[in-house]
Amino acid sequence: MQLPQQPQFKIRIYDRGSSPTGDENFRTRGSRNMSSKGSTKYVDVEYATAYPVVYEENGSLLNTLSFTIDKFADMLLPKVFIGQWVSLFGGYYTEDFSGIKKIFSGTITRIRTEFPDNGAMKFSVEAMTYAFNQMGKNTYQMYIYPDKNSTRKFAKGKDTLSLKDLVEGLIKESGMKVGTIKLPSSVASKKFTKTEFIYQRSKSDWTFLLQLGQQYGCSVWTELKNGTEVINFVELTKA
Repeated sequence: MQLPQQPQFKIRIYDRGSSPTGDENFRTRGSRNMSSKGSTKYVDVEYATAYPVVYEENGSLLNTLSFTIDKFADMLLPKVFIGQWVSLFGGYYTEDFSGIKKIFSGTITRIRTEFPDNGAMKFSVEAMTYAFNQMGKNTYQMYIYPDKNSTRKFAKGKDTLSLKDLVEGLIKESGMKVGTIKLPSSVASKKFTKTEFIYQRSKSDWTFLLQLGQQYGCSVWTELKNGTEVINFVELTKA
């Protein structure tokens, strides 16, 4: 008889200073201690994870992963910390593992520890996409583009600022990497000037970038390229 297509997943958390490289072998299991691949160290925790494992994708690109460790929690908790990279591999069983793909990479944003009366310690983990952690912090400032006296490096000293330069500047100044930027031909040469400017009022860079995408007919999304998360800003018809 053929094996049925059963759901499978792997949750991999990375040691301090390590992050996804894009070439980790998800067919192997990291031990309860950190396993190494070159300079990358990680531990796989699906064997200690209770159901359900919840992964959500939202239109705002705020993708989240949540799961609960209910086995060997006392051993694993010291290895888990806020800001730690975590990846989710998922799919279905095949003999050559071709059905398993990397679904999510992000950083841990919340850890909740529980101590039930029976003494069986457990803890829950929530992770968000890395780009949101970098760009999603709300600001109470108001930026005007262009502004020669701007506190933002990419805008300072400029009388004009193109839409492309604005998008790239927002991404880079937040510590993220620029992926593909492809604007519709109707706005490819769009420039902001002293008389035709744009506000970023009390909005995070994340919210403002999504607003620019909606306003100028582009889709905004993140993806992993060679282990590095990049942000794409591409015309809707080309995305």
